[in-house]
Amino acid sequence: MYQGAYGENIALFMIGSLAGIWMMIIVSRWLEKFSSDKIAVLSSGSILMLGFQSHFFRLLTAVLQKVGITRELWSFDLSTLVGSLAIVIAFYPIILFVKRYCPILMGMRK
Repeated sequence: MYQGAYGENIALFMIGSLAGIWMMIIVSRWLEKFSSDKIAVLSSGSILMLGFQSHFFRLLTAVLQKVGITRELWSFDLSTLVGSLAIVIAFYPIILFVKRYCPILMGMRK
């Protein structure tokens, strides 16, 4: 969808959008079963993740290239999903640190 690869076929675009909405509903219901305090920390720090994700992406790319995995080998598939999850997990302690010592970065006052 993000590349506009559906061309002029609006039906495929609509099917893809409905599938995306349905997946969001499934994931939301699945996440209800987990500890809500961890999810609340991640959601409160989403602005921090958005601000620094490019730095983590470059770091992850550099580490993968050192290991021998080039960027062409990890296109949008399972490895990208694993990388995204690694970034979210890596941000959890960072969010806790920033929330405690530098809350202004997250739009909070002391």
